[in-house]
Amino acid sequence: MDVTMPREKDMLRNIHTFVRGVDRDNHKLTIEEHARCSLELLQTVPAARPASLEYLCHVFDEGVNTYLYEMEGKGNTGNKIDEVITETHQILKKFIDRNPKGWAPIISTWSIELLGRISSNYSNRRGVPHSSSLNEHLQLWMSCKGMRTLMELSSQCISVMIDTCPDTCVNAIIDTSVKHSPHFDWVVAHIGSCFPTTIVNRVLSLGLKDFCSSQSGDHLGPTDVKVPKMVSVVSILGHLAAQHSADIRDALLQLFRDSIGGLSEQELYTVPFLLQLSTMSPVLLKAVTDDFIFALTPEVLGQLAEQFQKSVILQRDKDTLLMLVIHLVSKSGKGAYRLIKFMLHIGGDGHVQAEVQYACSLILDLLILELQRCIYSRAGSLVNKGSGSTSEVPLLLELQSHTSSLCDDFLQTTGKRVNWLQRFLGMLAVHCGEESASDILSYMLVNITTNDKVSALISLQAEMEVAFPQVMNQAVQKTCSRFTSSSTEQTLQILKNMYTVVHWEVNQPGRQRARVKLGSCLADHLPILSSQLYHSELPIAVRCITLMNLVKLKESLDLTMLHSLAQSVVDFVFILFGCQDFSLKSTTMVDCREYLQKLSNRPTIKFVILRSLLENALKKSNLKFFHKWNKLDTVDSSMTASGPKVSLLLENQKKGVSVPKGGLSVFHAGIIGSGPRQERDNKDDRTGCQVLLNCQLFTQLIRSCSSSKAVPSPQGPRIHLDQPSCDTETGNFLADLLVELVCPDVTYTSVLWPEEELTRLTIERDLHIQMMLDHHPFLWDVLNIIAQTRSATHRCSVILYGTMATLLAFWDSGRSNVPEERANALNATGKLLNILSCAGLLPTPLTYSALLIPELAVSDIHLLLAVIWNFMKENPPRTDEFQMVDGTLKKSFLPESTNRSSNILHGLLQKNIAKLGYLYPKIYQVEGTSS
Repeated sequence: MDVTMPREKDMLRNIHTFVRGVDRDNHKLTIEEHARCSLELLQTVPAARPASLEYLCHVFDEGVNTYLYEMEGKGNTGNKIDEVITETHQILKKFIDRNPKGWAPIISTWSIELLGRISSNYSNRRGVPHSSSLNEHLQLWMSCKGMRTLMELSSQCISVMIDTCPDTCVNAIIDTSVKHSPHFDWVVAHIGSCFPTTIVNRVLSLGLKDFCSSQSGDHLGPTDVKVPKMVSVVSILGHLAAQHSADIRDALLQLFRDSIGGLSEQELYTVPFLLQLSTMSPVLLKAVTDDFIFALTPEVLGQLAEQFQKSVILQRDKDTLLMLVIHLVSKSGKGAYRLIKFMLHIGGDGHVQAEVQYACSLILDLLILELQRCIYSRAGSLVNKGSGSTSEVPLLLELQSHTSSLCDDFLQTTGKRVNWLQRFLGMLAVHCGEESASDILSYMLVNITTNDKVSALISLQAEMEVAFPQVMNQAVQKTCSRFTSSSTEQTLQILKNMYTVVHWEVNQPGRQRARVKLGSCLADHLPILSSQLYHSELPIAVRCITLMNLVKLKESLDLTMLHSLAQSVVDFVFILFGCQDFSLKSTTMVDCREYLQKLSNRPTIKFVILRSLLENALKKSNLKFFHKWNKLDTVDSSMTASGPKVSLLLENQKKGVSVPKGGLSVFHAGIIGSGPRQERDNKDDRTGCQVLLNCQLFTQLIRSCSSSKAVPSPQGPRIHLDQPSCDTETGNFLADLLVELVCPDVTYTSVLWPEEELTRLTIERDLHIQMMLDHHPFLWDVLNIIAQTRSATHRCSVILYGTMATLLAFWDSGRSNVPEERANALNATGKLLNILSCAGLLPTPLTYSALLIPELAVSDIHLLLAVIWNFMKENPPRTDEFQMVDGTLKKSFLPESTNRSSNILHGLLQKNIAKLGYLYPKIYQVEGTSS
């Protein structure tokens, strides 16, 4: 009894002192004395614990205030409150050690709440950093004795409760976070880093429980309004994600897996809860996006579908959940490409249940609509590059770095996925800008390998042009710039793709959806295209000229550009002459001819093309394309081999030719100083059909470029017959050009036919002309084109009478025993007479002279040519003597000369009446009777 009474008296006295705040002498207690009194009551009077802890809150608050006061440099308070805090720490620590089950929940809740209150109360003090600076916050408060003590007490309580009842401390953390966030975040970060796994799991568990209890009986609602704790849950997990993202991902994934197939309330609400968390935190959304795709196997998706169908709650809120999923997908950043690819796989043909495939397809369709709404409504315009970050779509920003992969998927996939990928690419282009849009179109042009993707490409272009009308111009520029760095196969594929698109544009004009045609864009890049005509691989050059022929020339092209294009095509023509594939050569030459004809329609470039064609054709390096070598042809002197000595004079005398004095050249045995004529090796021969085809194709080129009007491309096999003749101006140019190229000698080039005796002075020139005609058979066709204009023929008279002079000399000898020489002479004679007749330079009887030549004797041929020579000398081919009669230019002749020539022709016809009798009525049908 004696022991108990003093103890009770001491307790009553302490209570009295604590409540009144004064000692026995009525002196006011200092804060240190008052704190020790509260500690004494805390240890001895259980009923006084709440009051004691409350006063200790004041002690810790004052300790923090003192710390900040001194840190701000306002002086020293002189109190010894840190000593009291140390005593408090020791006493509370003993409580926890002796009775952790009883004291740990009380002290943990008290210390955590006090940490939040103090952090919030002093957040506006000058020395306290901003709440977003967690590291600075942590450094500041952990250097404070009172805050450090509270943190140590909280950590000790959690450590002893972690295996028994962790929900109490975690719930305290959540509740405090609700009240004092964001100033309490540094506490969450520190405690979470000490117990990451426990904190994450318990925070998720408590968050799910609160989420389930907060949902009304009608529908799922906005969780940040109904459940304030959800904000704290998200905040806590967000702070821990920086250092413990793996723990969070594992916890989220485990929570999801545990809920699959279950029908309890928490299991049914797990998926909506995870979706809501992801909506509120980009960090958690990233974790869900990265890891959950691998967890969503076909089996798991099937279980989710069954769980969804069995749940009344989920069925009721399916629209809300669907829009939540769409919102999350549109906000997903890193991992978005893998997510979209997963959805395309499931929605297309992922070998899953029909319900799962339908749901995924619906999500994709609605996602596309949502993305369109976001893109086309930004700041009230289609594209607003100046808008802030709030207008950016994270999904599309992430997909931008995977543009090439999306394009590859688009080019390789089939079925429904094509349309989805096309829409994604279109929206990606519009959202990310014109540069990205042009990159996509360029990538398509380069890598399309099937024609069925061409229409999709044009549709994609039309979608991009809504925002960027000139996007195709940039795409073509980027594509053309790749020619220099692409492989042969890739270059060929690019040209093929371009041709397919342009051909579709030309042949389907009514179905064109895009504003800007590829063909019109290529018209600005013809120099780059024409450079491919020199490619070492012939298929690339062939495809290039085919494409160029479809591209319409712009009217604004300058002369320099036209000249460059013409020269490139002409150079390619002579490359093509060396092609051994007859079909490829003929088909491609049609494109060359049509393109050169388009260029020739420009008056300034027609003559440039004609000159370039003829100059290149007459080069020695191109002789192999137009002449079939025979034993009569000579080779270069450097190629001659030593042989037996031969007298050139004797050899020429055998031919019956009188060699003029001073002449250095002869035309049968060889060249003086170079030895006798050498036969060419048979291995260099060109086949006759190859040479004949080349000559025909070249003639068609000259005729097309000389034509006074364009010739439309016929449908079906492209065969060109009865081409229109050239105009007088072009005929005059061709005639002057032939004289310049074929007849370099200027000894006598008058349009008047000379005396026959003067030909002895021009033997070398005449032989050169004859050799040029023999080696280049197409020159006869060019002369025939000139002759069709009639009035231009007189300009190339030197070629005509030079050729006739050599023929007169040949037929005068009459002793050629070489069949090939005789055949060549007969062919040349017939062609020459036909040209004179076509040019209107011979009267009616003589116009049929070419028909008689094959059946006449050598002497008669010589006589006929001599008669025509004299007639031409007496009736020179003057332009002023042509008159228009019935729409045709006709020349007037001297009657005496005409009658004399007609009589001689009549005599030759009578002499050979047995062979040529059938020609008599045709030749003299004008007179009606023979004389």
